[in-house]
Amino acid sequence: MVEKPNYVLNFVRPVNTEIKYIRGHWYLYERSNVYDPQLGRSRKKSGKILGSITEQGLVPSRAKRECVNPVLNDVVEVGAINYVYQRTDWLRSRLQKYFPDLWEHIYVAAVIRAIYDCRFRRLQLHYEDSILSYLYPGLSFMPNAVTEFLNTLGRMRGAIRSYMQEMVAEHERFLLFDGHRLLSASHTVDNAEYGYDSKMRYKPQINLLYMFTLGGDIGYPVYYKQYLGSTLDVSAFSDILKESTAYADRCTVVADKGFASDGDFTLLEECGLNYVIPLKRGNRFVKGHVPASPFGYGEAFSFNGRGIHSLTIKGEGYNIHLFLDTDLLAQEINLEGRQHFLLSSL
Repeated sequence: MVEKPNYVLNFVRPVNTEIKYIRGHWYLYERSNVYDPQLGRSRKKSGKILGSITEQGLVPSRAKRECVNPVLNDVVEVGAINYVYQRTDWLRSRLQKYFPDLWEHIYVAAVIRAIYDCRFRRLQLHYEDSILSYLYPGLSFMPNAVTEFLNTLGRMRGAIRSYMQEMVAEHERFLLFDGHRLLSASHTVDNAEYGYDSKMRYKPQINLLYMFTLGGDIGYPVYYKQYLGSTLDVSAFSDILKESTAYADRCTVVADKGFASDGDFTLLEECGLNYVIPLKRGNRFVKGHVPASPFGYGEAFSFNGRGIHSLTIKGEGYNIHLFLDTDLLAQEINLEGRQHFLLSSL
C-alpha cells in the first residue's frame, strides 16, 4: 500500500468525495453510496474526477476549470436563480466563513427549496435544470448524498450557532419569538418526550423555538433551537435568549403570553432589551388596578369596528397596558368583561 504524503494527509476532503492514487498521482473523485440488492446493503460508487491533489492544493480537472466561464449547452432556468443570486452575496460569504467544506451544498439546496418549495428528493432534478449546475458543478443531491449531507450538517451545531448569532447581532430591530411543538410517534427520536402542546394534548413531542427578525423592509428567521417535549416555553425562552446573545439597546422582543415570567422579565432587562409581552388575565401586576366600569379607563378607540377602552398602569421600569373590548364585555355572562393585559418595558 502506498504511503500518503503529508500534503495528502492534511488535505481536507469535501463531503461525498474520495481520494485515489493512480500512476504516481493523487486524485479527488466524487463518491456516493448505492443500494445493491444482491449484497443486501449499500456499496460505494465512484463518480467524476474533480481534480488532482498537489502540494499546492487541489488542481481542478479540465471540465471543472471550463465551468468558471460556463458555456450553456442545454436549456436551463436562469431568471429566478439570477434574481436570488444577485441579492445573496452576503449569504454566500457568511456560509463560506462558517461552513467552508459544505457551503455550496447548503446554498444550492436553500435557493432551490426557496424557489420551488420542493422536497429533498426533488433537489437533484431542479439542480440539473438550473444555472446552479454550471455555477456550482459537481454537486450531488441523490438520496444517499442528501442523507449524508444532512447528517453532516446536523452535527455542526457549533457552526450553526455561530452563524445565527452573527445574524442576531447584525441589526437593531424587532425580535419575534414563537414556539412550535411537533408530535412524534417515533421511538428513535431522543428529544420526543411527553408534554402538553397548545391543544393540551399530552403526547410525545419536540419543542421547537424560533426567533424571527422584523424591521424596515426585511423579515426572516434568525435563530432556532429544539428542546425536549417536556420543556416549558418559559424555560426554553430564557435559554435561547442567552445562547443567541441578543443584547441590543434598541432591540424590542415581541412574544406571546407563554413566555411571560418574572425570571424572563428580569433577564430581558439585564440584556438591555425592550419587550412587549401579553399577560394572562388576573395576573398579580393588575390586581387592584382594574376599573369597575368602562368609565374608569383613560382612553378609547375603535378597532375593526369595535370599541376598545385602554388604561396604562405605570410600574417600576415597565408599563402595563390594559384593554377592555366592549363587544366581548357584552358577551360575558357575569358582565365582568374580557380584559387583555400587555406588559412593555419603558
